[in-house]
Amino acid sequence: MPQRRKDADYLLRRIPELYRDHIAKEVANQLNADPNVIDGPITERIVYNTLNKIRQRDKAESEVAVAYKDKPWTEQEDATLKGWYAKGASIPMISQQVQRSVPSVHARIKTLNLANRKITSDQEQTIRDMIRNSKRSLKEISYELGVKYSAVRHVSNKLKKEAGVTNRHSSNTSLLEDGSLAERLIRDALVKEYGDAVVPWQHNRNWSGGRGWQIDIPIEFPTGLKIAVEVNHVRTHAGRRNRDYAKRHYAEELGWFWIPIWFGDELTKEFVAEVLDTIHHIVHDLQHGDKTYYESYMSNVEELERQYYHWDQPLYDPKEHAKFGNPWSIEDEDTVRNQYGKVSIEALQTNLSTFRTRHAVIHKARGLGLTRGTKNFSPEEDDIIRANYANATEDELLEKLPGRSWQGIATRASRLGVKRRDVWTVAEEEILRDNYATTSDDQLLGLLPGRSLDSIRTRAHRHGLKKNGWTAEEDDRLRRLYPAEPRSVIEAAFANRSWMAIVSRASRLGIKRIKPF
Repeated sequence: MPQRRKDADYLLRRIPELYRDHIAKEVANQLNADPNVIDGPITERIVYNTLNKIRQRDKAESEVAVAYKDKPWTEQEDATLKGWYAKGASIPMISQQVQRSVPSVHARIKTLNLANRKITSDQEQTIRDMIRNSKRSLKEISYELGVKYSAVRHVSNKLKKEAGVTNRHSSNTSLLEDGSLAERLIRDALVKEYGDAVVPWQHNRNWSGGRGWQIDIPIEFPTGLKIAVEVNHVRTHAGRRNRDYAKRHYAEELGWFWIPIWFGDELTKEFVAEVLDTIHHIVHDLQHGDKTYYESYMSNVEELERQYYHWDQPLYDPKEHAKFGNPWSIEDEDTVRNQYGKVSIEALQTNLSTFRTRHAVIHKARGLGLTRGTKNFSPEEDDIIRANYANATEDELLEKLPGRSWQGIATRASRLGVKRRDVWTVAEEEILRDNYATTSDDQLLGLLPGRSLDSIRTRAHRHGLKKNGWTAEEDDRLRRLYPAEPRSVIEAAFANRSWMAIVSRASRLGIKRIKPF
C-alpha cells in the first residue's frame, strides 16, 4: 500500500484554491516552489487525483459533487484553438499551444461547436448507402459529400453497432500504391494539366541516389524545370520532421523546386482547388523565370514548418547511417519490368548487369509497382507433374519444370490430386532400421536415394527409431578417451558423431576432462 504524503492535508486545502485561476500544470509548478510541499514533487496527475478525492469526499458528505472548473478561456486562447483545430492539429498539440489540459481542450471544442457532427437525415442515409454499397474509405465519403469526417465516422460506428460487428469492410484504395487521398486527388488533377511531365508513382524514388526517398508528386518538364510537390499531413508528418527536411534539403541541392502542401483531417474540395491554383501559379511563374510568388509562398510555409521541425537538430540523412547498393540503371529496371513474375528470381538475377540479392530484386519490383502474378501451369507441365511428382527428387522436378519453385510445384500437385510416394519398400525399411541410429544424415541420404531427410525422419519416428542412440561400447570408449586425449583423437574415434554430441554425452555420463583441450 502506498504511504500517505506528509503534506496531504496541505495539498487538499491548497490545490482547490490554486485551481480556480490556474490550469493543472501551473498549479503543479507553483506547488513545487512552495516550501510547505515537503514530500516529493507535484505532477499534473497528483493535482487531478487530489481534485478527484475532494469531489468524492464532498459528494459523500453532501450528495452534491463540487465542480472545479478551469479558469475562463480568453479570446486569444479561443482564437489559437480555432486556428490549430482548423489546421487539423491533434488535441495534445493544441493542449500544448494553449497550455490547457486535454480534457479542457475537448470541453472547449464542444462548447465552441467546432466538432459539429450534425447532418441531415438525407445526408445520413446517403452516407449509410455509400458505406454499405461501395469500397470508398470514410475519408473519401467525407470528401465527396462535403461533410465532416467525424460525422461520417459517427454514422459508420452506428452501423457497426446495428450490425453487431467491430470492423467495416476496408477501402479498395491502397496507400502503399497510390498515396493518401489528398495526394491522389492532387496528382490526378496535375496529370490532366501537365500530362507525362508528372512522373508515375512507381518511379518517384529514382532521384534520391539510393536513399529510398520518394517525392510524392515529381514533375519534370522538358525544359529542365523540376517541381517536387510534397503532400504533408500536419499530424502524421510531425514525427518525420527531420527526415523530411533532410529530403527537401537534398532535393533542392539537385535543382528541385520544393512545394510542401500541408493539410489537416478535414480534406475539402475547396482546399484541393486552392492547392491546385497555387501549384499552377508557381509553375507558370517559374517557367517564365519569375521566383517572386514561389519565394513568398515558401516563406509562409517555412514559418509553419518551424512549429514542426526541430531546426536546432542535425539533418537525418540515411545514407550516412546505412549502406546502400549501387543505383539501379534504367536497363536493369526495364529487365525487372519485363521479366518479374515470368521467370524465377534466380534467372532474373543472372540477367541483370549488376549482381542483386533476391531481396533487392523483390524490393525493386515492389517499388516499380510489380507483383509476381501466378503463371498458370500448362497442360504439358501438368503431365510432367503427374508422371514424375510421386517418385522424382526435388532437384529433378525443378530441372524438368524451369521457372517453377518447389512450393509452386507442390501446390499444383496437391490441386491435381497427385501425392508424393509414401510406400517404403522392404529393402528401404531394413536400411533404415540398420543405419538410422548410427549413420549421419548425409550418409542416410546416400543410402536412401529419392527420400528427403524429412521423409526419413518421419518414417524413423513411426518405427520408434532414435537418432544417435549411444551403445554401451561407445560409452566405454568415451570414458577411456575423453578425460585426457586430444580432440582430434576423440573425433576420429567417433567418426559418425558431431563434437557437440560427444561433449553432450560426456556431460550426461559425468565424464570430466583432466586437462583442457
